[in-house]
Amino acid sequence: MSLQTPKDLAETLKRLSMGDTDGKTAEDYNYILYLRKSTKEKENKQVASLGDQLTDCREEAERLGLTIGKIVKEAQSAKEPDIRPKFRWMLDQIKAGKYDGILSWHPNRLSRNMKEAGEIIDLIDKGIIKDLKFKSFTFVNDPGGKMMLGLTFVMSKQYSDNLSKAVLRGVHNRMEEGKYLGKSKHGYYKDRNGNLQPDGENFQLISQMFELRLAGKSQKDIGTYLQKQGYPILTANVKRMSKRQRDRWLNMKIDDKFVSRRLSDPFYAGVIMYGDEVCDLTEQYDLMPIVSVEDFLKLNKISNINKAFKAMDTIKPKEAMNAPLLRQMVLCGDCGETRTSSVTTKKRDGEVYERRLLYRCDTEHCVQRGKSVRAKTVVDWIKESFKDTTLATPEAYEDYSKQSDVRIKKREREIAKSIKSLRQRETNLKGRMQTTLDAIKDEDDPAIKRLFKEDAKKSRQALKDLRAEVKKTEQLQLDVKEAKMSLSDFLELFNNIAKTLDETTRQEVLDDVARAFYLNFTVTGKKVTKVTTKPPFGGLLGHGTFRDGEPNQSRVEHLGKYDY
Repeated sequence: MSLQTPKDLAETLKRLSMGDTDGKTAEDYNYILYLRKSTKEKENKQVASLGDQLTDCREEAERLGLTIGKIVKEAQSAKEPDIRPKFRWMLDQIKAGKYDGILSWHPNRLSRNMKEAGEIIDLIDKGIIKDLKFKSFTFVNDPGGKMMLGLTFVMSKQYSDNLSKAVLRGVHNRMEEGKYLGKSKHGYYKDRNGNLQPDGENFQLISQMFELRLAGKSQKDIGTYLQKQGYPILTANVKRMSKRQRDRWLNMKIDDKFVSRRLSDPFYAGVIMYGDEVCDLTEQYDLMPIVSVEDFLKLNKISNINKAFKAMDTIKPKEAMNAPLLRQMVLCGDCGETRTSSVTTKKRDGEVYERRLLYRCDTEHCVQRGKSVRAKTVVDWIKESFKDTTLATPEAYEDYSKQSDVRIKKREREIAKSIKSLRQRETNLKGRMQTTLDAIKDEDDPAIKRLFKEDAKKSRQALKDLRAEVKKTEQLQLDVKEAKMSLSDFLELFNNIAKTLDETTRQEVLDDVARAFYLNFTVTGKKVTKVTTKPPFGGLLGHGTFRDGEPNQSRVEHLGKYDY
């Protein structure tokens, strides 16, 4: 389990200095709450929406007293393996010891394919996943429980297989009705019926793009022409977009790659593919195509339209390899999105002699898309930030202490409110149980008496669970008071942490330190330009490390198995 507070970190660093490599102190499991909704599932299906799943699972976590360390939401089908990045990230976090268990709405939210189902069961067998909890399914970590889990996964796969057939039938029916099922295209907008219609000046400019290419102009020259014409134009239809969509739309990079992508899209010839079926949109709802099929085939030097769809298949980004260090913490300074962590290898005579950890921007239309920054950039910054001697001072502690006091008081109020609510539930439950016991005495019908006894038994167990939850919450109230470091612990931590980071060979130590103090790092170009610290440190960290937007430079030792 990852470190929760700087005080835990201080204790861990002490153990590390004495040769202790375990580093785990928490007694309770830390769960990831995983929510999934397939993009093909509609709101009126029986499968709960993400919002419903979140509500149900939070209630279950509250009822069982579970600690939720992270909420992961994913809108992706689980029918095929290895296509859900957030699911893969979740398993990587558990393998790295950051979390212990998973809470989800139902096993079919975790997997509908046997490869990933088998992986989950294997991680349970190995004790890496220590527990699974579900809102609508009961799992017990024993041979019988794992067998039932496996059967549930099999049934989920069968449902998925049957669903895919139903989806294909639905797609076919919607195609026959003349419905457009895809995303908006450049030069068009979606009308009230969901069909694409020409978008004024933007439509004209995209049409000119094809005309220029047919006239022999290069893609680079066409991109320059579109830029000079101010594409995309802020039409009335663009104004109707959400602010985020509109900003991304208007700030996209118009270059030869943009032109190439549009010129190779069969949609502009009036055809589109759903599943294995090619659909003529000009027949469906009189779509106005930009180019004829003949000219489209000529431009792309292909013999038939089916080959165009194969050429349009995008190359999926390589799956992030074993690169847990600072994963999901490094942001792109240009688009603000999270960079993808990955590992590259260099070989000599067939042998890998170097592995580099990189953070790559994969955001469409971002000027940094496809560009990477080495982890060394961020590692350098972290190490330099802790070499700042002003951190280990009474003045720095006073700043930390003030922020800690504010957060502790807020947390104490939240916990007190929870205890009050639990006490009220306890009172209500006691009253219900007493009413039931009184009814048992007055009831003569044996059948009804059995029902009352069953209800009293459930109430008694619920009361027992509730009292355990109250006790746990009261203990949390005491723990919060102890969360603040003393002056001596604070000074010892910041006096030793820089040396520990320089000397450690364990990548997870660096990751734990970063996550204990920082939320994220923004990298622009090859420089760390912004950091967000975790409360209660506020502006304490990072002082003295920026020089006109640049961190101090220093030599970086090789940590773990990566050349950063």
